[in-house]
Amino acid sequence: MSFQTHTPQPGKAAHTADRPGKTCWRLIPCPGYDVESLESWLAAMAAKGLVLCKGGIFAGFACFERQAPCALRYRLDAAPEHVSLWSDNGGQPDEEAQALASAAGWDYLATRGQFFVYCTADADAPELNTDPRVQALAIRKVKKRLAGNLLSDLILLVIYGLRIFGSPVLTLLELGTWFGLAGLACLLWLYGHSLASVCHLRRLQKQLAGGRPLDHQKDWHPARRRLFMRAGAWAAAVLWCVLLFSGWQEARLNRNRTPLTAYSGTLPFATLAQLRPDQSPAGWQADSLAGMLDDANQVNWYSDLLAAQVMEYSELARVSWADGQQLSAHLEVQYYELRSPALAAFLVQDIVRYDRRTGYKVQPLVLEGIEADDCVAYTDVFPTVVLRQGCRVVRYQLAQFTESDTLPLEQWAAAAAAALKQ
Repeated sequence: MSFQTHTPQPGKAAHTADRPGKTCWRLIPCPGYDVESLESWLAAMAAKGLVLCKGGIFAGFACFERQAPCALRYRLDAAPEHVSLWSDNGGQPDEEAQALASAAGWDYLATRGQFFVYCTADADAPELNTDPRVQALAIRKVKKRLAGNLLSDLILLVIYGLRIFGSPVLTLLELGTWFGLAGLACLLWLYGHSLASVCHLRRLQKQLAGGRPLDHQKDWHPARRRLFMRAGAWAAAVLWCVLLFSGWQEARLNRNRTPLTAYSGTLPFATLAQLRPDQSPAGWQADSLAGMLDDANQVNWYSDLLAAQVMEYSELARVSWADGQQLSAHLEVQYYELRSPALAAFLVQDIVRYDRRTGYKVQPLVLEGIEADDCVAYTDVFPTVVLRQGCRVVRYQLAQFTESDTLPLEQWAAAAAAALKQ
């Protein structure tokens, strides 16, 4: 493709006396699948003196070079194969395709999603795609590739949704309610975006298959009105993933983690030494195995939208009582002070459902003398007791390593329930 020396050249330097070679970036107002709007918008930018640079599209932004206002035509050509940074030829059309386009008067400039962006300053240059039905076949290939993304997004949505909706209160408390709901919203947005892309390309395909060409002067302003909503949604999704995989959210929830020896607060549940309320504790010593577990003999606490207080407690120790009994055991406690008794009752069911899904053969045991609004106990894996008193829920798991003088389940469960009532 050749230009006269006075003709503005897309993707090449064209200096003006007052602004030589100056470039600027603009957020692309239309989604990558909206072929017609993007063609129209790029032409409108050229009419304002902003000409798309070579390779000037990245992460939803377009880089323009300031030139004299000019009339340029832009066309998006569907890529025949999947396009990514790891594609052959760097995600660009092959040399033969570029040579054929250049012979017709079109220059390849950039890649936007699954489309190649071509440009010409020649008003008489023939269209890149002269047969709408042939173009429909190319659009159909892109639609199939995006349908694969739609399936992947659906799988992620189902997996995350099952985690949340399988035990919603428990999952939200573990993730942080606002963070968990934000993740669900991001996944819904990604799925909706993928669905919109497939539906839009399906409409274009049917239009082209019917012999009707694309509208290269489509009004792109409606897409601009939704620009900040789309940009905000994408930014939120990226930020959520960064916070999740960088461990930021986990670190925020664990910011109060403290060794038991340094904790001076009052615990609202029974500890290992208090599981025998009839005897006073005579001694406590951390078990030698405690050094092998990162969270052993530590307590953590935080508040949440659904719970005024959440506590995680781990105690791996050897305790002795006044009558001489000794016990080496590992006690894990999850304590929740919910905003309402209804939420607390729902959380009990969530905990049991979660334990069942993670391999516990939950067979509730009937325990005598337990004074609690709800009590579920099972002995599969390790003896576990889930108790509720009003708005408070506690889950105990006790692994006893002493061969003799172990605490019966009924005894320590009753002690745990009594402590919850105080």
